[in-house]
Amino acid sequence: CALIAALLVAPSWASFAMGTGIARVPNPTSTDQGYGIALQRDGKIVVAGRCGESGAKLCVARLNADGAMDATFNANGAVPGKRVIDGLSMHTSSFLRAVKVAIAADGKIVVATTCDVSNVDNFCLARLNPDGSYDEAFDGPDVANPGNGRFGLRITTSLGEALSDFALQRIDGRIMLVGQCANYACVARLKS
Repeated sequence: CALIAALLVAPSWASFAMGTGIARVPNPTSTDQGYGIALQRDGKIVVAGRCGESGAKLCVARLNADGAMDATFNANGAVPGKRVIDGLSMHTSSFLRAVKVAIAADGKIVVATTCDVSNVDNFCLARLNPDGSYDEAFDGPDVANPGNGRFGLRITTSLGEALSDFALQRIDGRIMLVGQCANYACVARLKS
């Protein structure tokens, strides 16, 4: 299960997760694994990883600064505070488990990983509004098949990609991806 531990001095530890120092993201039906973490300006904690629900799915959870689940994030979901990203099946090989998360200047949550699209590994991204809903303006490069908040990005024609990391440019908020594209290292910059 995904865990977050407050590894700070004792007074901070005592106020996190009801004094235990360890917060758990609920997983009522399966095993979850946390891989990425980002902190919002308001102290809330965003965790991204793999949820075993309905296969290996990308998922995002948000906790309040005290370690309690933030019930305002995806409030109407099966587990308030947690969103399973539909339509993106993660690649489960141990060396392809990079899941990265960042908070944009406007408070939107951007998540990136490697996922399987038609049996080929792709860079996969999702952008969520601060309330946990999909940012439907985030469509990706395929005009014929808009992503409506999430999409896979294939750079090579058939060999696939593996994400290593990503960042948001400070100047314009564009997403920069780095990883392996077929047999070479690659860097991609997406339009906002």
